[in-house]
Amino acid sequence: MTDIAPNQIFSELAKPETRPNPYPLWRQLADHGPAFQDNGVCLVPGHADCVALFQDPRVSSDASKVRDEPQAPFAPPFFLMDPPDHDRLRRLTMKHFGPPDRGDYVDSLTGDIRGFVQRFIDELKGETRFELISTFANRLPVEVIAKITGISIEEQNQIGRWLASIIFEPEAMKLLDTDGSIQREQAKGVEALGGFLMKTVADRKQNPRGGDILNRLLADDAPDAMSDEEVMSTMLILLAGGHETTITLIGNAMVQLLRHPDTMADVRADPRLVAPLVEEVLRFEPPIQYRVRYALDDMEIAGLPIPAGTKLMPAIAAANRDAARFDNPDVFDIHRAPHPHLSFASGAHFCFGAPLARLEGQIALGELIRRLRNPRLVERELEYKPSPETRGPKRLVIEVDGFDD
Repeated sequence: MTDIAPNQIFSELAKPETRPNPYPLWRQLADHGPAFQDNGVCLVPGHADCVALFQDPRVSSDASKVRDEPQAPFAPPFFLMDPPDHDRLRRLTMKHFGPPDRGDYVDSLTGDIRGFVQRFIDELKGETRFELISTFANRLPVEVIAKITGISIEEQNQIGRWLASIIFEPEAMKLLDTDGSIQREQAKGVEALGGFLMKTVADRKQNPRGGDILNRLLADDAPDAMSDEEVMSTMLILLAGGHETTITLIGNAMVQLLRHPDTMADVRADPRLVAPLVEEVLRFEPPIQYRVRYALDDMEIAGLPIPAGTKLMPAIAAANRDAARFDNPDVFDIHRAPHPHLSFASGAHFCFGAPLARLEGQIALGELIRRLRNPRLVERELEYKPSPETRGPKRLVIEVDGFDD
């Protein structure tokens, strides 16, 4: 790849033709260091610098502190907030999702997740060629989120279509949306999703129906319990975070396994390797390629002056391949340890859904590796989804010789 001027790397990353392999661009950025882009955003590639940004109180997740942002028809989700508001809402969510109040909740989903995975694979038996994203990867998070939230499969499928239209980070959308169509679809998706969440919360308040996360949030009688609007925004986190990132994790993992058959054979021979497999996929092919933060004060990153108000993009995809932190960073190696990748971020905003994402990934990949007989890629050139931020294959056609029970 021809060298790109450091200030133009983001605009190159936004081009659809770079989606199959953006890593030479991320490498060029890493070799240069933090760089302001033509749009004023500062891309930050170093692992240590990204960790520092995630943990620096002068760096905010709340865009409204530095700029005017369009208002969504619901309160901002807590991952777009700073402490103490972030901490309160995250604590109230975790109270119904994990430690310390329900420490075994995620593990208790193991049987359900395994049942979903086995059913999807069973439905493919008899096929020698199939498309994995639509028949498997898209379906798993829908079933899991339905189990967690009580929102039906049919509603989940509609939500997935709305989410697909709103996942574009604004800077990427400006570069991709040449005719305004993405923005129009995004506005429709946001409005429709907001209306659905309002109606769902109102219905559940009138007709509680079980112990799922949504009912538990609405029934919480703590003095600082969530308002209805905060419940809506928290549900958005569960729906959005649980959908696209899990689909992308499975898709990216299968691409690497099919390109590294020796690795697939190793995991098939020793299923305990599926856990480090998931961690290496998260490092090597992170579902989220970059995050967004805002500088509240003048600061400096790796010697580069950063004015207050700057939009910062910690580049996860570059940090996860930082040669100062990882040996042979461009080699896919499930045996590497330790594994301090940043795909779940770091600090106060470390992804609270990480245990569930890991569990889904381990079960899904473990069963696919165990049961697919001699799987292989059909298409050499893969089609990727349009977003440069949430990067994964749109289609993944696989041929197999059969299925093991």
